[in-house]
Amino acid sequence: MSWRDRLTARGSFRGVEFWVDADGHDFAPRTVVHQYPNRDEPYVESNGKGAVKYSVSAIVIGQNYDEQRDKLISALATPGPGELRHPFYGTFQANVIKASKRESTKSGGKAVFDITFVKSGNIRYPTTTNNTQDDIDKAVSEVQAAAIDDFGESFNVLGQAQEAIDTLTDELNNALAEVEKAIGNVTGPIAEMIRAPADMGAAIMGSIGRIKRQVLNPINALNIYKDMFFSGLNRLPLPQVTPGQQQQVKNLQALDRLIQRAAMVGAGSVVATINFKTTNHALNTAGEMTGAINAHIAAVDQLDGGVIDDAVYNALIDLRGSVTTDLHQRAAQLPRLIDYTLPGTLPAIVLAHKLYGDANRDQEINDKNSIQHPGFLPAGKLQVLNK
Repeated sequence: MSWRDRLTARGSFRGVEFWVDADGHDFAPRTVVHQYPNRDEPYVESNGKGAVKYSVSAIVIGQNYDEQRDKLISALATPGPGELRHPFYGTFQANVIKASKRESTKSGGKAVFDITFVKSGNIRYPTTTNNTQDDIDKAVSEVQAAAIDDFGESFNVLGQAQEAIDTLTDELNNALAEVEKAIGNVTGPIAEMIRAPADMGAAIMGSIGRIKRQVLNPINALNIYKDMFFSGLNRLPLPQVTPGQQQQVKNLQALDRLIQRAAMVGAGSVVATINFKTTNHALNTAGEMTGAINAHIAAVDQLDGGVIDDAVYNALIDLRGSVTTDLHQRAAQLPRLIDYTLPGTLPAIVLAHKLYGDANRDQEINDKNSIQHPGFLPAGKLQVLNK
């Protein structure tokens, strides 16, 4: 588009369209000039960015220009911010701080408006909120303590054949394989505690908890934890005829439950530290955590059909509530990923300017849609942020 085309570009305010004949843009920072007696040079104090103002010479013209003129007058006179679609600077919320109209019989069929817009910001009042991350930390501690106690009461290898103990060790190795990849050898030392359930339970909980400290990317740490949410559920059923076989099943269940609970604890701790970029990601994570905890507390014992221990149940309910509150509270402040249908091929930089008034956000569009050639966004459905 040449400068001649841009000179007569179309804009709108509150949906009322007009042509732009001339444009001015005031973007100077706010400053205070201090002048002192007997001193020639002033001191200029910076007070942040100034209000961004746009001066527009807008024209409505045509056979029915008077109807469009009246619509524009009404839009400009309405209090509060409205959507300004500026032909050069994109679409954003703006307030009208000055507006006047000129018409003449010599130039019939046309009205010229001189309008000054100021880009709107949001009023932010002091608020009090719960420290949701502290709530998560408290719930995590409760789950850890209750889960280790429950494991100590359920797990017992006294009187078990060596073959059964070897099976438990193998299952431990399989369950903690991803943990070993992330933090190094842990199953060997843990297996040595197999005859001391309380110590073994604390060691498993601690080892799984180390993932969040040693995997630097919190998203990667969260993914490791999510893989352990349903640890052991695909295992083939074992015979439950003799007392020894029943205890073996009980031990395996106790091991599975402890690993699952440790994974939920670790995931809760990591979630509190993740800087989510979109509402969608935060809410999806909340849904995954809620689903895993709900499935866990609904499971019944394979041997007697019993339900989850009361202390563990209450602690997991608290963890579920604190994670959900934290993620929903933060999600409300984030942009949402939405579907956008591109009618034809367009460079990413042009679409970024059209959507956000900021061509520098083109890489954001490329990344979210795995675009290989940003100069040629394909027509069709894309995912973009709504703000």
